[in-house]
Amino acid sequence: MNASLTPRWVGGILVVAALLYLPALDHPFQYDDGHTIVDQAALRQPGAWRAALTGTSLSSAEIAGGHYRPLTYLSYWATLQLAGLSPRAFHAGNLLLHLLAVWLIVRLVTAITADARVGLASGALFAIHPALSEAVLYASARAGLLATVCSLAALSSFLRARARQERQRPAGGTWVGFAVWTLLALLSKETAVALPILCLAADGLRAAGRPLSRRSRWGPYLGLAAALIGYAAWIGLWPRASLLSLSGIARSLGVAADQWPAIGLGARLFLWPSPLSVDHLLPGWPAPAAIAYGLLALALLVFGLLNLRAPSASSRPAGFFAMWVIIASLPTLLWPLNVPFQEHRAYGPDVGLAALAAIGLVRAADAGAGWRAMVWSAALLAAVLGAWQVVERGRVWDDPVRLWDDARRVSPASYRSQAHAGLALAASGHWDEADRAFDAALILRPAYPPALVGRGVSAHRRGDYALAGDCYRRALETAPDYVPALYNLGLLAQQTGEPLEAERRYRQALAINPSHPESLTNLRALSSRPTFP
Repeated sequence: MNASLTPRWVGGILVVAALLYLPALDHPFQYDDGHTIVDQAALRQPGAWRAALTGTSLSSAEIAGGHYRPLTYLSYWATLQLAGLSPRAFHAGNLLLHLLAVWLIVRLVTAITADARVGLASGALFAIHPALSEAVLYASARAGLLATVCSLAALSSFLRARARQERQRPAGGTWVGFAVWTLLALLSKETAVALPILCLAADGLRAAGRPLSRRSRWGPYLGLAAALIGYAAWIGLWPRASLLSLSGIARSLGVAADQWPAIGLGARLFLWPSPLSVDHLLPGWPAPAAIAYGLLALALLVFGLLNLRAPSASSRPAGFFAMWVIIASLPTLLWPLNVPFQEHRAYGPDVGLAALAAIGLVRAADAGAGWRAMVWSAALLAAVLGAWQVVERGRVWDDPVRLWDDARRVSPASYRSQAHAGLALAASGHWDEADRAFDAALILRPAYPPALVGRGVSAHRRGDYALAGDCYRRALETAPDYVPALYNLGLLAQQTGEPLEAERRYRQALAINPSHPESLTNLRALSSRPTFP
């Protein structure tokens, strides 16, 4: 393909993607957006940007800590400063990041494969693939988008610096750019710790040429190691039990084994994006589906290892992008997650799948003139179907009740789907239906705090204070730092004439989240109440 035509094609891809996601700008906040953005009063306090950098911003308004993502929180803070609490502004930010990721993918894949057709095909596939829609439609998924954009920019800088080294040209400025983008990726989401391994894999792409000195080859990795040690020390990532005892190592391996099928599930949804859902249940071993997903992930790993070190340089890009899927999944594979798989977590790994599929598509089209028309016709049909499904996913994400009803349809045995459907129904005033959803969630998992608090609020509004209090206290037995349970216990005590107990509960909530607005308001009301001799 003529290189001068590439910008026009890229522009066309970006326009199509923007048009598909344009209706989503009017969507409301959804799911975790409520406590991550809407109720996150800390983001609107003076000095919020400093709190983000020092790591004292909460990852949500419901639980304490858990993440160090200052660049993500700064992007929330900047959006609030510019546009206030506007869902449109937050959704627009996610869409812009997605379009930037598409542009970077076209550039990176073209540079690695030396084929603009592969770069454009990978960018087009990534731009309109429905399995990636959750990351764009879900405001709280911004961390993954930011980390992916910065990682793509960092890897591009890494490859340019290596090319300059091989030509014996100064590369200092390019290495500085690599360092900056790597730092920004780490400050966006912890999963960017996989970037050094991606760089090692990218070194396997280099064709036999001028050998690099030890200093030139390993110097960047020493710098990366020092940066990661500093990063880990700053956010308190160690010491981990997995590094200190055999039992800890065994636990970590157990987590990895349990979550390994998530890579296969993500790949399956990329190959066949149906059904898509905000809540996918990951099958447990030894279920046939878990074995199938595990084998699919293993096949990607074996294919990547074999092709990355293949004698033929033309085979290495396919191996590299297969390894990309595995490497980008490593942080979530090794970390114990409450939900092992969500579609937006596959955003970074799916870069590798998009490039791998594009390589296969172009090679199939080049197999012969008879194949070319068939391959590109099939690709066009797939693009139309994918675009239609992106629009459909946008329609689902447009309404909380529709979102969680869809999740219950896909995963009826999920306590999370049932509980969040109940919360959405309660917010829309359908309390009887909400109670049935809460009951279904509690049958599946009797101690799930959101379902317990939701059931408690329902009883609370009916005047059944005994049941409400029991639900709130049961939630705290499972999650002692669960702010909604503490706040509602305080509200219950305040309404039943127990001001001291109410104050105690509000202060407990504020000890976890000092900016919790409802607790602050009610505590001030208690403090200003008249006293009589």
